[in-house]
Amino acid sequence: MNPFARSPFAAVPFLALTLASALPVFAGENDPPAPLDDAKLARATLFAPSANGDRDLTYPITYVLSKQAIGLGVLVAMDQETTHFGTFSGETFKDGFRSGPKWDDDEWYWNYIAHPLWGSETYLRARSQNFTFFESFLFSTASSVVWEYGMENWASHPSQQDLMFTSTIGSLIGEVRFQILKDLAGKDDPKSKALRFAVDPLQGTTKFIGEKIFHADWEEPAFRITPLVDASGSLGMSGSVSFKF
Repeated sequence: MNPFARSPFAAVPFLALTLASALPVFAGENDPPAPLDDAKLARATLFAPSANGDRDLTYPITYVLSKQAIGLGVLVAMDQETTHFGTFSGETFKDGFRSGPKWDDDEWYWNYIAHPLWGSETYLRARSQNFTFFESFLFSTASSVVWEYGMENWASHPSQQDLMFTSTIGSLIGEVRFQILKDLAGKDDPKSKALRFAVDPLQGTTKFIGEKIFHADWEEPAFRITPLVDASGSLGMSGSVSFKF
């Protein structure tokens, strides 16, 4: 059963947010020129940023929020027995904060494969923007908290396993991915391109869609999520994205 089955109108803001978040991804705006060129990337270290590289969280935040919103839309469309989602409601959202995270009974591949892989993705976005290992770990941890408490929390209680393993294991995987991409910097032969795509398929797909299919040249979108509280104390949220082309 779909989690919106008993409250179908509740689906509208979430699905609208998902669609709005997808637009800058398809436009290719989430793949701007990297502030670290190949030479600077080669000098990046674990604990100190490159002195010649810019440090900007705008791109990682936009990238992660848009992908999370798309992921929420995909989970909503999936079978409820697979996602273990309940009905989306403000009461479910508030309960997640009142009682704290719980040990979930999700399948092992969700908790110990899917979530760490996503943690490596959020880590890599910050790491590739000249942030250190520890800073990128903190960004990955914050991204996990936003997902558990800001998105999934509307229909599923925050998970102890997800909060523990997404960024911890994910950061280790992400650093391995980063070091491989670092070694591939400046190499344009077919083998290196194929390996680069294999190591970073989500970014490679995003870039392909933006550049090869849509050929879009949009200004960077403004993405905003606003929490709402009505007179009765019920919680909700609104999302918007604005762009020019």
